[in-house]
Amino acid sequence: MKNIIFFYIGSNNNSYRIQKIKENINNLNNVSFDFVDVDQLSLNTKCIKTMSFMKRNCQNIGYFIGNFYKSIYVIQMFGNDILFPQANTWHLSDKFNAAIFFKKNNIPTPTTALISTHKTLQQTISSVGGFPCIIKRTTGSGGNFVKIVNTENEILDFIQKMGKNITIKSIFPRNISIILQQPIQKSYGTDYRVLCIKNKILGIIKRTAQNNSFKANISLGGKAEIVDNIIEIEKMSKQIMKKSKLFMAGIDFIKNDSSYYAIEINTSPQIKGFEQATNINVTKQIIKALLNE
Repeated sequence: MKNIIFFYIGSNNNSYRIQKIKENINNLNNVSFDFVDVDQLSLNTKCIKTMSFMKRNCQNIGYFIGNFYKSIYVIQMFGNDILFPQANTWHLSDKFNAAIFFKKNNIPTPTTALISTHKTLQQTISSVGGFPCIIKRTTGSGGNFVKIVNTENEILDFIQKMGKNITIKSIFPRNISIILQQPIQKSYGTDYRVLCIKNKILGIIKRTAQNNSFKANISLGGKAEIVDNIIEIEKMSKQIMKKSKLFMAGIDFIKNDSSYYAIEINTSPQIKGFEQATNINVTKQIIKALLNE
């Protein structure tokens, strides 16, 4: 039997997620791990020889994706010699694409509008119900590039700062489209993260802000606790996974009175806070599911 190699494509070889993947893979026979540093991609002689070796010696080459935008190049380099469960659905990491997906599949979500020009800005603001509203960059994670705005000047200031955020150190992703979203004020400071692998829900955590912020992300200091039996969320999560054909996702929901709204699909979710709250070995579940592929 030839070896199976799991590739992780990213730019931080020391992250919690990578260390957990290595730890779980080390306990398996005929399975090994390799890291592809997208910040040092070079189509040189060494790279070509490495790909040729893997084609001859590996029955399967699978990887758990770490950076979708840069990894597109790696997918093209390896072609059909690599198993990539999420190759056709990376676009759902874009928040406006996700909003379109929710609408098309009748999944409740806050009204969302794409900012296009200054000329139509007033119309865009009105379409989401006016001020206050939430402004977001269509790419980004960890609660970054998300803010409540109350005036047109605050919107323009946010847009200007997004342009300055593109530097030689953070040139990817180049897409800095910006959206406005209807605020669900009763949800401020609280959201729900559902972690799914294919058609299986690993668990649901409730995240609560600890610093009077309207953002409950764990990376920003939010507290996580496991919750059970939220039937409405579970039903929508299964529908999202089925329709999107995603291999893995962290799906975020907010609550308004007794109803829940889907707000984002995290196609490369962080797992540390989830594992700490639930005691579930997420990376073990990832590897098991990939081997079943």
